[in-house]
Amino acid sequence: MKFRILILLTLVSLNISCANDPPLNVLLFTFDTTRADALGCYGNSKSHTPNLDRLAAEGVLFENCLSSAPLTMPAHSTILTGTNPNVHGVRDNGAFILAENQTTLAEILGGSGYATGAAIGAFVLDKRFGIAQGFDHFDCDLSQGYENFWGDRLQTKNQLFYNDRPAPQVNDAILPWLRQNKDRPWFAWIHYWDPHHPRTPPAPYNELFPTDPYQAEIAYADEALGMVIDELEKMGVKDRTIVIMVADHGEGLGEHNEETHSILCYNTTLHVPLMIWTPGCGSGLRVRERVGSVDIVPTVLDLLDLPQPGDVQGRSLVPLLFEDEDPGGAPPPYYAETISPRLSHNWGELRTWTDGPFKLIYGPRPELYNLDDDPHELHDLIEELPEQSQTMTTMLAQYITETSVEPSETSVTETDPEILQRLEALGYITTRDGMAETTRDTLRSDGTPPQDRVGDVNKVSAVKSFLAETQYLAAKEIAGELVGLDPSNPHYHIWLAWAEMGLGQLDVAASNVEMLPKLPSGETALVLEIVRRLAVQGEYERSLNLINRVIEVDRKPYALAMRGFLYKDLGDEVRHLQAFHEALQEDETYVPARLHIAVMLAEQGSFTEAAEQYEIAIRYDPLNPHSHFDYGKVLVELDRVDRAAPHFKRAVELLPEYWKAHIALIAVLNQMGQIDEADAAYNNLVEICSDDTVLQEAEKILMGF
Repeated sequence: MKFRILILLTLVSLNISCANDPPLNVLLFTFDTTRADALGCYGNSKSHTPNLDRLAAEGVLFENCLSSAPLTMPAHSTILTGTNPNVHGVRDNGAFILAENQTTLAEILGGSGYATGAAIGAFVLDKRFGIAQGFDHFDCDLSQGYENFWGDRLQTKNQLFYNDRPAPQVNDAILPWLRQNKDRPWFAWIHYWDPHHPRTPPAPYNELFPTDPYQAEIAYADEALGMVIDELEKMGVKDRTIVIMVADHGEGLGEHNEETHSILCYNTTLHVPLMIWTPGCGSGLRVRERVGSVDIVPTVLDLLDLPQPGDVQGRSLVPLLFEDEDPGGAPPPYYAETISPRLSHNWGELRTWTDGPFKLIYGPRPELYNLDDDPHELHDLIEELPEQSQTMTTMLAQYITETSVEPSETSVTETDPEILQRLEALGYITTRDGMAETTRDTLRSDGTPPQDRVGDVNKVSAVKSFLAETQYLAAKEIAGELVGLDPSNPHYHIWLAWAEMGLGQLDVAASNVEMLPKLPSGETALVLEIVRRLAVQGEYERSLNLINRVIEVDRKPYALAMRGFLYKDLGDEVRHLQAFHEALQEDETYVPARLHIAVMLAEQGSFTEAAEQYEIAIRYDPLNPHSHFDYGKVLVELDRVDRAAPHFKRAVELLPEYWKAHIALIAVLNQMGQIDEADAAYNNLVEICSDDTVLQEAEKILMGF
């Protein structure tokens, strides 16, 4: 089916290229975690969103747009395929991929001759999850957000949250591509993660909203959007570019006792902003009719006069974009779901059906609301209107039966343990067992009502934030409450131990971890830090027992190398060396283990073998000054002074305050009779070093003493 669609689109593109007017470009902005009522154009007088307000004033604003899921990856999969989660198969973040048999908007437009590019703001939309299908250019490199020019980390990223990057860096990743493709039709998707928890807005927005970081982050993303629109004007393509802004989902902000999102299905997290500008659309038009993010793909294809794939579930909103057109008829029902409570916590799941004024939330404890009379969903009508509830339950069950597809073999990321370890570390998945059974589509009412346990998730968000902010006393209190609520959850114990360690209670933290029957594979970083601190205190046996448990669930080379150091501390030289070789067996590019082996070989006088290890280490990590210095020393021992000099010089370039490397460089240059070069190296040292001891030693070497 997908292949036939793309062949058809290739033929259609031949007709497009013959048209007199160039095809319209398509620019899709997705804001993460952004409620409609958080924007100025939706009536929030406290917000600062001038660029979005301008887009609404010049284009069409949809007052009642619904997301298909309160989670990033499922909601974006709907935005890019025009299908609901029960059809595209992505039911939660990280644990699913968008299968190859799904057709994305990028694939459709790419098959019609468009260049396709995207830049995303967080790991949850990484290309490994299938969302990059159809994009020629897909930038998901998040490392620049935390590294300087030399690759050193500027901000410590722990295992509490998804890796991300700020909106301006997303722009930096996509704007060069836009400029390169300005003379051909293109489709660009730009994703801003900034409003998502945790929120650390930069100046001046943290000062503009000192007590509301959510509004500050939205304002920050708004500024980034404005920069892209300005760039379109400079490129001269704005007037022929369809611009769409939509949020993937909203945020609870404490309403219905949900601080963040993913657990409940109220409109706090499902009502999202949607704005569209296209040539000739109604300027400043506001559409009250209910629509959905599932409608974006068919709308774009309709605007471009391209055929619709047969499995698209949304409808075209083109009749609503122009004031002189009457769409006629009632809007269709809209479906949404969150399966995450079952996957992440073994609670019940929720599915919604919104039709006319009524909204049904089906799950272990169903709820019914009249949104016309009760837009904030405060008065449950499930007991007062049993017939209406039954009618909508029947319609929802029929929809699921008629449209749902069986889980694809590639819909669950069971083949990528790295992803699942990261998700477990974040606390998003408690078990992998029965994943396919858990997501099989049928109307289910079993399990704990998520409404009753959403407070647990609030506590999880709070404890992770406190840990990230090093507020360990507050983190310990909340983590202790979580352990009391669910003593069997290993993540709660790990977070409690984290807080205890931060408070200097190392023995208590270690005991908390030691009592766990099995360590969660995604939480090993904290346990290894406990191991390190115990070793510093001389508790080598206790450290060794803990690290052996770590390696049982996660054979990372770092852990294996750390075990090697523990064996050395215990005087076991055989296992000491064996551990470092095991680390290289797991990952031959793990440079610290290779360097340690090289040092050991050099200490034993095996300089040729040591040189081989240094050569490999430098090939994998050419920017390590210590590798170059130590390799240079080995080359001197091998009487290869001419080869040693460039490595000493490189060590100095990489680390100018590396005084030993300066002295070694002066010595070998002097030994080779390169007096002018040795003088220059000495003068360079004098300019940057104020340590008289170092300078006197260098002068003696230079003078031949």
